[in-house]
Amino acid sequence: MKIAIMQPYFFPYLGYIQLVNKFVFCDDVNFIKNCWIARNRIISRKNSSQYFGIELVRSSQNKLINEIRICNCAIKKLKTIKHIYSKAPFFNDVYPLLEECLINPVPTIAEMAANSVVMVADYLGIETEFEFSSKMYANSKSLSRSERIISICRQEKCL
Repeated sequence: MKIAIMQPYFFPYLGYIQLVNKFVFCDDVNFIKNCWIARNRIISRKNSSQYFGIELVRSSQNKLINEIRICNCAIKKLKTIKHIYSKAPFFNDVYPLLEECLINPVPTIAEMAANSVVMVADYLGIETEFEFSSKMYANSKSLSRSERIISICRQEKCL
């Protein structure tokens, strides 16, 4: 079995979810500011990139990813996307995914980012099982990072 153990990134690139049978969102590790957990890049009409981020409530590297709450400011983000990409091929196919992810009322960035990955996988027909480390592997919290990864792999019979 191929397994990926990664932090939940917001609408990540395809390779992030592509070649695995099971994906474990490592949501009970410390949040990293200025990482891809709560942001991504979009290409503007001038062919330059700009960051597109989810606004967070009191984010801190001293909190776990699943403790970081999100602000509900999706309408402004969706207007930006619509303005930049409305004439792009497949916009009408993909925009509802963005809309559903950004408007869907989930409390944390871990859940929102994970939802974005699951939605994209479903849209592309990628059959992958998804789990949160906080729900399935909570017994490994006291272990070091590498021991924790090894513990998850052993529980999944990957080693």
